[in-house]
Amino acid sequence: MIPTQAPTTEDRTETRSETRFESGPNLITGMAWHRPLVLLGLLVGFALRLFRLGGESLWYDETVSVFLAQRSIPELIAHTARDIHPPGYYVLLHAWQALVHPSLAHGLEFLYAWPSLAFGLLLLPLLYALGRKLFNPQVGLLALWLVGVNPFHIWYSQEVRMYTLGAALGLLVLWAAIRWWEDGDRRWLALYALAAGTGLYVLYYFAFLLVGINGLVLLWLVMDRRRRAPLVRTLGAWSLAQVTALLLWLPWWPVFWRQITQPPVPPWRTLVELPTILEEALAGLLVGQTPPGGELWPWALLSGILLVLGLAFGERTRRRSSVPWPVLSLVLYFAIPAGAIALLSALLTPLYHVRYLFTYAPGVMVVLAAALWGLRRYYRWLCEITLLGLLVLSGWGLSEFWSNPVYRADDHRGAVAHLAWNWRPGDAVIVNAGWVYTALSVYWPKELTGPESTLPPRPAWSGRLSDYANQSLPTPLPLAWPSFLPVLRTGSVDGPPSLGWGLAESDFYAMSRAETLQALERVAEEHPRLWHYRLYDTVSDPEGAIRDWLAQETALRWDQPYPGRDFLRLQLFETQAELATAPPPTPDDVLFGERLRLVEHAAPDTVPAGTVLYAWLDWQVPQELAAPLPDLRMSLRLVPREP
Repeated sequence: MIPTQAPTTEDRTETRSETRFESGPNLITGMAWHRPLVLLGLLVGFALRLFRLGGESLWYDETVSVFLAQRSIPELIAHTARDIHPPGYYVLLHAWQALVHPSLAHGLEFLYAWPSLAFGLLLLPLLYALGRKLFNPQVGLLALWLVGVNPFHIWYSQEVRMYTLGAALGLLVLWAAIRWWEDGDRRWLALYALAAGTGLYVLYYFAFLLVGINGLVLLWLVMDRRRRAPLVRTLGAWSLAQVTALLLWLPWWPVFWRQITQPPVPPWRTLVELPTILEEALAGLLVGQTPPGGELWPWALLSGILLVLGLAFGERTRRRSSVPWPVLSLVLYFAIPAGAIALLSALLTPLYHVRYLFTYAPGVMVVLAAALWGLRRYYRWLCEITLLGLLVLSGWGLSEFWSNPVYRADDHRGAVAHLAWNWRPGDAVIVNAGWVYTALSVYWPKELTGPESTLPPRPAWSGRLSDYANQSLPTPLPLAWPSFLPVLRTGSVDGPPSLGWGLAESDFYAMSRAETLQALERVAEEHPRLWHYRLYDTVSDPEGAIRDWLAQETALRWDQPYPGRDFLRLQLFETQAELATAPPPTPDDVLFGERLRLVEHAAPDTVPAGTVLYAWLDWQVPQELAAPLPDLRMSLRLVPREP
């Protein structure tokens, strides 16, 4: 137990004064309005998270989530053991999709986003409880509303990734630590260990949050002068909780250690300077990654001012809690893990992206709420103007998020649909960078949507481009008319051999420049047309070996950039190769309008119902009519064969 002293005369006087202050008729402070405002805040937060949910294509990271959720549990775990995130969130998404069955034709983007929305919404009552516990119900209410309309939170509540789940587990860890500190009940430590162990299976960056929590407990031990429980007993109980969490994570520890000491993925992040990290972190608390006006520094400055106000006034709004300096504790809850990421990025390897800070960001919103409430005690008009301004700022940021094309997700749905319906027998697809193949897997049409709908044949083979160079495939390739479409995944050109740990089944691998060019030459010898699905190819091929070869050795026939943050591009190139395999042609020698002759045609003998029929037609224009023909239209019709 960690008992606390009874409130002193000074404490009781301050409490009575605070009670009189809260009993005014103001809409925010009036307790008769309190519960309806909590419910209204939850409804508004839910509505904003539901608005335009699934309205865009999934971006690359989200297609990885869906791709893994659609695998079996053993396949999922094996894949994440070679990737950069643990399997916890993907297992949850796998269970969810088994219940609701999302599909390309039936709410794929919308339904897969619901776990993120649910945990993002759960943050609201957790923050309300935290603000009420450490300060007062009004601070909890303000925190609930600030988070309910916050663009940073709504962004990740609509993204098919693990960040809202990690943030919710982080708040649960913090709540369990606070409750244990206050009443000494070790059942809270059991909840802490369970939430901490689960968080490590969801996001590796959760480890930084646990470092921050341990720093807070040590700070409380140093600053709490009223603690009467023996120090050794307190530290022993807390240490046992840490050991329990690590034991829960022990089965995955070898994988984690191998991934951090020998990263299997290309180094796609670059070092971000500390001022930029600070600016993005502070601005992100208020406007997320969609800053109004496209500038971060004004909102970073405003966020910093509010944090200073929270440190100055927030402690005066605190309740009689045994947690020392709750405002400072909540600031450190964010600052310690964020600072650790920045420090390791500067000293070891780039780890920073603003999305990772979201896991630690929710608690700071309670500090901003405490700053507003503390400010109200002295300048009520300034508090209300600031609150109104923050709500307007959030609305502005949400407008940017929903309407500004700069923040639009890459349209993989549109790009894959075009590829699926326009490839022809004999084509090949080069996916560059190769790990982006998950977008093709997720968005390739797989189901009939009506009695008159059709399906394009699915890719019949998917593998590494380098397999062409080392001749691990048969020669010639088994082109099965008309459905054989190879999907060739590129590696990191002249990348380190350690990529993917040299495993043949890894998504990441190195290939030399010479090996790359040799593979491209072989592909061009066997395929008349090459589709180039480009995304992050400046990471996997920084010198542009593949791009240069395609520009020099093939003819560009189609080039379509797709809107989105990462500049997705789909290109079609023609080579000098002839179509390797086709059904035996049928001679026709049919004249159309004395200007166009059908010499012969070829088509498969049988075609499964609901699939595309590919026909090969050989047209001839009489020499005397070789002048450019007008635009022609053609249609094919199937008719019953006469007995």
